[in-house]
Amino acid sequence: MRLLTTFLILLGLTGCQSPDKLPAYNYGSANRKKLPEMTMFNHSSIMGEVIGKPAIDIKQIGILVYDGVNTLEAIAPMVVFSELMDVKIDYIAPRKGRIKTTLVDIDATKSITDVDGLDLLVVPGGDSLALQTILHDKAILEWLSRTDARTTLTAGIGSGSFLLGKAGLLKGKRVSLPWCGAKKNAGHMGAEYIEKRYIADGKYVTSGNGTAALDLCLFMVGQIAGKGNLQGAMLDLEYDPEPPLNGGTPDRTPPQLVDQLQQASTEVDGFVLARDEQVPRTLITPADPPVKTVGILVYEGFFPLDAIGPLVVLSQLPDLKVKLITTGENRIKSGRTYFYVDDTYRQTTDLDAVIVPGGAEGTWQITQNDEVLDWLRKTDKTTAYTASVCTGSWVLGAAGLLKGRKASTNWYRAGQMMTRYGAEFTGKRYTRDGKYWTSAGVSAGIDMGFALIEKLAGQKAMATSMLNLAYHPQPPVSGGSPEKTDDLVLDMMHQMYDYLMAPLIRKN
Repeated sequence: MRLLTTFLILLGLTGCQSPDKLPAYNYGSANRKKLPEMTMFNHSSIMGEVIGKPAIDIKQIGILVYDGVNTLEAIAPMVVFSELMDVKIDYIAPRKGRIKTTLVDIDATKSITDVDGLDLLVVPGGDSLALQTILHDKAILEWLSRTDARTTLTAGIGSGSFLLGKAGLLKGKRVSLPWCGAKKNAGHMGAEYIEKRYIADGKYVTSGNGTAALDLCLFMVGQIAGKGNLQGAMLDLEYDPEPPLNGGTPDRTPPQLVDQLQQASTEVDGFVLARDEQVPRTLITPADPPVKTVGILVYEGFFPLDAIGPLVVLSQLPDLKVKLITTGENRIKSGRTYFYVDDTYRQTTDLDAVIVPGGAEGTWQITQNDEVLDWLRKTDKTTAYTASVCTGSWVLGAAGLLKGRKASTNWYRAGQMMTRYGAEFTGKRYTRDGKYWTSAGVSAGIDMGFALIEKLAGQKAMATSMLNLAYHPQPPVSGGSPEKTDDLVLDMMHQMYDYLMAPLIRKN
């Protein structure tokens, strides 16, 4: 799990001492089952009992990235597979260094010539221009074939499966694909299209595009590591989706909208592709006054999906400029991903909307940064919307913007933290209080993003954006909230968060 490394470091530093104590927090049930207190001496056996041993031995994971790779489809696997324990994950590219995904630049730590073997290979899709190039890249196709020969599992997300198909790896397999031209595309690869969000056939796991990456990767976490690890991952990502509209598939989208998108499809190397993911202007009902600029404030240690979820969703509106804004260096670390962000908060003024993502220690440091908080208060004076994802609400709270308001936030000590900032915790997936929008943890920013699209551009735009991103979530098991998580998994996660965060919260 992504918290495990930090948790073990802290155990090593503190020995068997408890973290600074905070008041008990029962997550709605005083009688829930609890674990013994975890220490450096017993944590391994306790976590082993809760999580169990992996069913599939996965140590090395590689995510193929290239210029034009889909931002969400590349980053979601890194986020989700980081919830596995004892794994090494790399972005692997035709060349090492800065890679331009569809919406943001990231750092690829390895090139295809550096990688000799993987246990799990993930191939995300890309935009039409990128596919025109990479489907004809002999070196990439040969590398895919060589690497796949040694993998235990191989995954294709969206049009990434076209690359696997072009390399001859999906012949005779049942596959899930993006909806546009799915049967034709499967036939072009010698595969059989199955109308499912994701499907496994032997060692190959394939899915639709966009948000389907989350369900595919979580399904694979469950197959690799079991239900305990999966529930822990879903709680960490707060993956308990509540789409604002029952859409995201052709049969759940008004036929005229589907027809319009199909008519705008294109063909690359025999594969049919939907238009690159933006809503046609003819389907937009602009807000009055219109919102033209959105800034997402990022910092060292923000959680990637907190920012990337809203970035991907809102960027579907063609006349809305959505950009990341850094509080520090232009190359910043978020989980296992390095992002390149060219805009700084000091240079940014006159935003129509600002969104603050959450994290852990990095977020807490921002709550203590007077310069950033002053900028946020000043920016808030002229925004039409001020929003947060996950513990980003702590930053809004520290800036004094949530006093007397209702708010959503990350599950960890949610009520206590909102009370600390003078806000009322609602327990909702996302909460609107005037111009202030706050969401629950991590993945909840996606739901809030779609709701914002409806506010900014109307229901047709929201329905179209949900279809573009295939947002009809199907979590592999029930989970993603304290109420839906096994008591012992919840207590394990709570203790890990306390070791990480309680000393900081008590200190201030």
